[in-house]
Amino acid sequence: MRIVGLTGGIGCGKTTVSTHFESLDGFKVVDCDKIAREIVEPGKEAYKQIIQKFGQEILFENGGINRRLLGERVFKDKAKLKTLTGITGPAIFKELVKQLIYNFVIGTPIIILDAPTLYETKRLLNICAAVIVVGCDESLQIQRVMKRDRLPLRQVRERMKNQIPTKKKADMADFVIWNDGSKQEALAETDCLASMLKNKYNGFSRLLSGPGLLLCVGIIASLKTLM
Repeated sequence: MRIVGLTGGIGCGKTTVSTHFESLDGFKVVDCDKIAREIVEPGKEAYKQIIQKFGQEILFENGGINRRLLGERVFKDKAKLKTLTGITGPAIFKELVKQLIYNFVIGTPIIILDAPTLYETKRLLNICAAVIVVGCDESLQIQRVMKRDRLPLRQVRERMKNQIPTKKKADMADFVIWNDGSKQEALAETDCLASMLKNKYNGFSRLLSGPGLLLCVGIIASLKTLM
């Protein structure tokens, strides 16, 4: 099993690429954003801690967390962002380990680790054999986020300030998919990259092999930095 990181700036089309990888044979996507949403569902321990720290006013009428409102508060205040990360980090760690180990056991050849803040936090880089960045022109990125999330320009720029610029991420990446064109073009690039990854990592670290067991232990040791 090999783990390949997937990241990119907001509005660059990372989700489009991630969804396509999930549909391809030989790949499994582990989505950190999805995990982050699941661990704050009503009744979960992280949910209770967030309410204690940020109050009932961040809730919808049905009791769910208003992620947009919570995001507006923490992105403006680094101390609050640190508090939120301190709550969600351990819960994300547990679920992430569970999914990675499960895929190791069933012999998944390549895991695509979809992590929006892969370079910002740096913690997950230790377990990635390679990193893919999905990028686009900054003006197009802003337009997409404003349209998708119905946010004013000011709020979009505030969120982008909390991320490393896409061009800098692209310089650090092993592979880059530029998503300035059509969706079909992005999917075609993804197919090409998928073939390259299969050729490179096919047959690496099979179940119960020596390298495979070492990889498994390495995953757990590296991810403990999230605690």
